[in-house]
Amino acid sequence: TFDEYLAANPNTRAIWWQMCVPRDDEPTFEDALKIVAGVKDRIPGATVYVSALPSYQEGECRITGTTGLSRGSALARELAAQGGVQPGPELGAHAPSEVQGDGCHLTDEGMRSVGEQLKQFFDSL
Repeated sequence: TFDEYLAANPNTRAIWWQMCVPRDDEPTFEDALKIVAGVKDRIPGATVYVSALPSYQEGECRITGTTGLSRGSALARELAAQGGVQPGPELGAHAPSEVQGDGCHLTDEGMRSVGEQLKQFFDSL
């Protein structure tokens, strides 16, 4: 859980939040602000970076569908504009080899690709 990760990393000053919005869910800006407030309550002064899930080069995730990806992207932009967070990295579309057979979750190769993109983003700050 968030609190367990925070306990293991007590000097955390920045959080990257990658929004996963299921296709049938309709989170509001106010819902997202509650998450941001929860982070900032636990880590006063923390910088929160927010990104939407990237797309897939082939196929679509049955959990998010294209609807969830669009909602997550719009909500991430709104949060960065008005919610007191910073825009996070825009990750490249996942290649078929980066996605497990379920069409949603990442393989080791996919996690490595995301990790490299995150490192490049945070090293550039």
